[in-house]
Amino acid sequence: MRMLRRVLIGLVVLAVLLVVADRIAAWVAQRTVADHVATELASYQVDSQPPEVTVGGWPFLTQVAAGRFASVTLRLRDVGSGELRLPLVELVATGVTADAATLIEGEGAIHAERVDGSATIGYASVTALSDAEALELSAAADGGLRVRLPTELAGEPVTVSGSAEAEVADGGVRIRAGELGVEGRDELPPEAEPVLADVAQRLSVDVPLPPLPYGLTVESVRAESSGLVVSVRAADVPLAR
Repeated sequence: MRMLRRVLIGLVVLAVLLVVADRIAAWVAQRTVADHVATELASYQVDSQPPEVTVGGWPFLTQVAAGRFASVTLRLRDVGSGELRLPLVELVATGVTADAATLIEGEGAIHAERVDGSATIGYASVTALSDAEALELSAAADGGLRVRLPTELAGEPVTVSGSAEAEVADGGVRIRAGELGVEGRDELPPEAEPVLADVAQRLSVDVPLPPLPYGLTVESVRAESSGLVVSVRAADVPLAR
């Protein structure tokens, strides 16, 4: 019985040590890959905080032995320059291949069959690009975009509100006003029409995206509480060369 107990304890200790070794190896590899990716991002002229890398799948060491990984997640924060900076760009690479030397020494190629991700454009950044400093943007319950803008109608302060559409255009995002009205007014006087037309014009905003890596193409855009979330995608991607 004592021998069996010792064997069981030994197996438990060994299992714990293997798990710890696996996690340490993963942590070291993630740091190495992050440095490797940072060099690659510089070649795309991507301005961001140092990339954060997470290698998915478990156990990690068996993936190293196979040279193929379930997924690699890249998080880039504060991306861009000038007027528009993206608070977060998150990319998930799948079908990732790399040899052990690349993960340990940082020398060699890391390739992904596919990269899918998203880039968040803060509403404050969109407002800064518009001709309306007091513009308020928010996500509607149906996933659309809601707008509010204080203005004047016949010398009285009013708030124009309604919907807007965000769509992909020329590799960036285009926002155009939809149906607008004046809060608290069911019927509007004729002089309200030019006011609404002026607001609609001020709500027309083109949002160019800053340089993104890996030949990513913009697929779609949706409104969320954090801002406009742009979906991006690329195939046959060298994450690092």
